[in-house]
Amino acid sequence: MNLVKEFIVGTLCIGCAACAPDKIYRHDYTACTSEAAHECETNSIVKYFSGSSNEFRLGYIEFDDQGQLRDRDQMRNLIDNYTTTAIHDDILLTVFVHGWHHSAAPGDRNIESFKTLLGKMAENENAMSKRLNRLPRKILGVYIGWRGDSISIPYVNTTTFWDRKSVAQEVGLQGVTEVLLRLEQIVNVKIAQENVPRPQNSRMVTIGHSFGGAVLFTALQQVFADRFFDSNREKSYDGDAKGFGDLVLLINPAFESLRYSTLYDIAQEGCRRYFDSQMPLLAILTSQKDKATDVAFPLGRIFSTVFESHKPLVRHECTATGLLPTKISEYKADKTAVGHFNPYQTHAMTPRKQWSNLSTVQQFSLLQNQWASLDYGGTLDFSEVRLQHFGKTTPHNPYMNIYVDKKIMPDHNNIWRNELMSFIEEMVMVTTNQQPINVH
Repeated sequence: MNLVKEFIVGTLCIGCAACAPDKIYRHDYTACTSEAAHECETNSIVKYFSGSSNEFRLGYIEFDDQGQLRDRDQMRNLIDNYTTTAIHDDILLTVFVHGWHHSAAPGDRNIESFKTLLGKMAENENAMSKRLNRLPRKILGVYIGWRGDSISIPYVNTTTFWDRKSVAQEVGLQGVTEVLLRLEQIVNVKIAQENVPRPQNSRMVTIGHSFGGAVLFTALQQVFADRFFDSNREKSYDGDAKGFGDLVLLINPAFESLRYSTLYDIAQEGCRRYFDSQMPLLAILTSQKDKATDVAFPLGRIFSTVFESHKPLVRHECTATGLLPTKISEYKADKTAVGHFNPYQTHAMTPRKQWSNLSTVQQFSLLQNQWASLDYGGTLDFSEVRLQHFGKTTPHNPYMNIYVDKKIMPDHNNIWRNELMSFIEEMVMVTTNQQPINVH
């Protein structure tokens, strides 16, 4: 009997030791200025590189496994701090939602990489503001933290894929939508203020990786649908489609293609032609070598869809010669991750043979012109990558599902390489600086 008790106790101890921490990491809600790598590790708002051309702020909002805020005061404090800034200065607000195996813990690789991205965005903003004859926008970042692992032991934690998928959907269904809409209000706060100089140039970009992409899509799917139609009383039914903020980027997102079907269909309906001014609203980027979403994901979905019924779906592509009817397997769409489902892919991303040596301002102008004149099968030349349009959606369709060459993104987690980060920086630059400029 004693041996049985000892076995049970020992097993529980091992299990507890293997569990990933389930706690709030950023519990000091005072703002902090960091001058060294390991300062401000428990603060929920930190300013980096104060007074330099790459100055930015980074704040944290954390959720538990049930999708509830770990502490609403953490969110309120960040909202108040950023709102005060946005009332007086234009801002560029960038939100990042991490994925599998990550958290808001100090030193997390995603946090460090996000800091690097924010610093580069600040440098680009300073360069662009001089040519646009305006003050540089304040760079504000928000890191959405949740428990991306339930087991902390390497290799063993690969068994948590479906557990964390379920939690990601719960997080997206619960509190994240509220937080995102509150953050969007910060960007728009100047519009509501009296005696504030116009125009206001505050903008918002939201990025999600892996299950973080699933969190974002779950939280924003209905928001996108509502804003695409925009059925408000004042709507004139003439203008660009709207999305959430200015741009949403999903990198190797882990959710089913069937969940994306509605947005894909409404954007394709009637092969609607978009104005040249229509900016991308949603960009999905998936590596052709992402085994987590290309192999593990559909294998798991086989078991979870075994008792469900499916039927063929009749859809259409929008080609240069007109509407082309096509059949889609509802079953394949239900078990295949969105980035690997060929019928919904719209672009291919490949490395450029020779990187561009244009200045930030010149590159911005080039992309502006290419986007405005984009036609079926056309290309967009970013500094280090090229986007090739597949010709089955109308040009300027605001929803882009991009299949990424393995040389740019080698696998599921290796997303912070120079080529992809350069692409993201330039996409942000184009979608948040719509004023044309003279580069001469």
